[in-house]
Amino acid sequence: QNRGGGSDAAAPVHVQVLSLTVGVGPLLLTDSMPLSRAAALEYIYRCKTGALIRAAVLAGALSSPKADEKVLAGLDRFAYCVGMLFQLTDDILDMNGDLPEEGKMTYISVYGLDHVRKMCTDLAREAGEILAGFEDSGVLRDFTQMIYNRKK
Repeated sequence: QNRGGGSDAAAPVHVQVLSLTVGVGPLLLTDSMPLSRAAALEYIYRCKTGALIRAAVLAGALSSPKADEKVLAGLDRFAYCVGMLFQLTDDILDMNGDLPEEGKMTYISVYGLDHVRKMCTDLAREAGEILAGFEDSGVLRDFTQMIYNRKK
């Protein structure tokens, strides 16, 4: 066992969690990278609040002796869903009834508001389905619903 409470096999995830919190993420994204607008957006969104949520969720999971690969994979996907949900909700709230600024790349400017609202619903549902496989997940369920229902 390592000092984080998980097995030594989980040690690379500790490094990954640390890299999420100290990396340069979106700063490395340049116009020369061969990414579609949608892929570039997903990359940027993963490196923003999504990375912080992922780091917090995985760091918490790694403190448990039950943190095997299956648990970590499930919680990693949960964190992705909640991180994207946060960013998409943020885009919706930033609109204030207006369309996104011209030239500002958001999921709304790429896919439209109705599609982004459906994405939010789908991400919240998937996050809940993932948590159904975990005991004592009430705090994470409440966190997901708080993000989904936030108004500011």
